[in-house]
Amino acid sequence: MADNKIDESIDKASNGAKDLIDKASEESKKLAKGAKKGLEKGENELTKWWGQLKDWVEGATSSVVNLTTDAASKTVEATKATVSRVMVELHNPVVAVNALLGTGALLAWLHGYAEHQRRYLKGKSDKAILATVGGITALVVADGFVSYKYYKQFDKK
Repeated sequence: MADNKIDESIDKASNGAKDLIDKASEESKKLAKGAKKGLEKGENELTKWWGQLKDWVEGATSSVVNLTTDAASKTVEATKATVSRVMVELHNPVVAVNALLGTGALLAWLHGYAEHQRRYLKGKSDKAILATVGGITALVVADGFVSYKYYKQFDKK
């Protein structure tokens, strides 16, 4: 008798475990179906947002490329026009001499500044400084006068 009760208890426990496993299996199948639906819905939303992001990036990139291309094109055209104008003007001897004098004066000034900096004026009297500034001013005024007087005479346009 005791063996029968043990066998019955084992059978009951076995059937209970089997029922529990069956219920767990059914619940896990329901959970898997729900998870699959959730993943599909999430994938659809992600695909939708990804498409919108892709369209926005393509539009922004296209706009930037167009603006850059337009700016480069305008810069090239302006540079061509400026170079062409400079080449025409350099045929005038007055302009050519002014360009050489201006370039030389700028280079001399930069060289003097780089070599001497503050020491350049150290030890010079006020008269020497004023004479130097006055001489440079006289040369600029004379250059302006000569350029004004002879520019039209040599203009080849």
